[in-house]
Amino acid sequence: MPNQEQQERLLVPTGETIDELQQTDETTARTTDAEHSRIRLRLYTSHALSTWNSRLFEFGAFLFLAKIYPLTLLPASVYALARAAAAALISPSLGSYIDTADRLRAVRLSIRMHSP
Repeated sequence: MPNQEQQERLLVPTGETIDELQQTDETTARTTDAEHSRIRLRLYTSHALSTWNSRLFEFGAFLFLAKIYPLTLLPASVYALARAAAAALISPSLGSYIDTADRLRAVRLSIRMHSP
């Protein structure tokens, strides 16, 4: 078991309660309005780029199917219907999981599922 110095160096909790760990003192750094603005800008930019990517993929997939099957829109329609049906069927169970699961674990799983 590491001694006190090793625990502090490794940032290993030394048995404090959660309340003691969450208490802040006067030396705790506070975020400024400029930092909040910068973080907010990054968050909004990330969301905008993510939404743009999603919509571009949906549009591109439709164009791809329309190019492969130029005489009919049936494959593109079936693809869109299948995506919508899957979303409608999966959403309730996914929502229940997110509501009951640990938030950090759910976010990590979401990131892993979106990454190729």
